[in-house]
Amino acid sequence: YLLLLAGSVWISIESNKVGKLGVLTTLPDLEGKLCGFGLNRNKPYLYFCMQKESQWIMDEHSKSLDVTSPICVQFCPQSWNTSSYCYQGINGTEVNESSKSPEEWAWIQNYPSRPFIGMLCRPHKAY
Repeated sequence: YLLLLAGSVWISIESNKVGKLGVLTTLPDLEGKLCGFGLNRNKPYLYFCMQKESQWIMDEHSKSLDVTSPICVQFCPQSWNTSSYCYQGINGTEVNESSKSPEEWAWIQNYPSRPFIGMLCRPHKAY
């Protein structure tokens, strides 16, 4: 057990010297940028936006999330009364540097969520 523990400590120290140890403790957004690092420094949580069509459905159980385009957020939304600027894409285009046009992003209604393992916004129990 002690040998395994010492090996884990050594791997952690070496990986911190060579690269980003944060890769093991956080998740990337749709552009591959780590939440909580760099431009996302103040946004530690990964959040999956609701699909645009779902925001108009009143039944909570019939709503669905866009799991292909997550974003990093500062806080996990806690109500239906807020919205986030989410990637929608045009005709299934992939995200790249030119994906900043206003037509590809939209304000989408949030859903109640809570932090999960310090790096992800977990949907309310209704999902």
